Amino acid sequence: MNMMTMSIGKRLTIGFGVVIALLILLAALSSIRIGGLAAQVNQVVNDRYPKTVLANKLKIELNEMTRSMLSVLIMTDPGQIKAELQIIEAKNASSNAALKTLQQTITDPTGLDLLKKITTERDKFLPVQASFVSLINEDKKDDAMVKFMFALRPKQTKYYDVLDKFIAYQNKEMDVAGQDSASTAERTKWFILILALAAAGLSLAVAYGSTHSITVPLRQAVRIAKKSGRWRFDQQNRSAYRG
Repeated sequence: MNMMTMSIGKRLTIGFGVVIALLILLAALSSIRIGGLAAQVNQVVNDRYPKTVLANKLKIELNEMTRSMLSVLIMTDPGQIKAELQIIEAKNASSNAALKTLQQTITDPTGLDLLKKITTERDKFLPVQASFVSLINEDKKDDAMVKFMFALRPKQTKYYDVLDKFIAYQNKEMDVAGQDSASTAERTKWFILILALAAAGLSLAVAYGSTHSITVPLRQAVRIAKKSGRWRFDQQNRSAYRG
């Protein structure tokens, strides 16, 4: 297909068509890259961060239960003791719900292994805690103190340790996901910039080619017209001279 043999309208149509195609390609590829970035950001916001929040929630509620258990050991008012025991019960229920959510959302092997360890330590902790609460309800505070110091506290420490490991792992995963998102954003910026420059360069090349294919024949036509005009002028002068 020879551009020189085409009409001006077809040349312009092809030229602008190529430019429009390049712009559509730029928009499509940019959309794909931005979609990938959005997916990574979504992972940080809706997956990694909520897991970190739940993991910290488990530790915070364990701290609050510990505070309530220590409080009942020194309280004498039955109403206050009952209120603290209700807090322990509520925190246990909340922790169960958080743990259940984590079990439903965590799928990676390391996270599942740590979650299994949390469940194991929690299953060891809860019966001892229940025994402590029973002693408090029976007003056996001395026995409850011994239970807390020598049975409950060691299991609580192990529970803390595995929670700390799980939180550290989730924080690390969130940091990695955040760094990946930042890296993807930077690559996307340069990708779009390079693609835009390439599209602009190709557009200029197409525009130059299209206009060149139009102006060259026009210049040739002008030269022919000028030559023809001079030839006619010479012929007229010669005729006049002969006359």
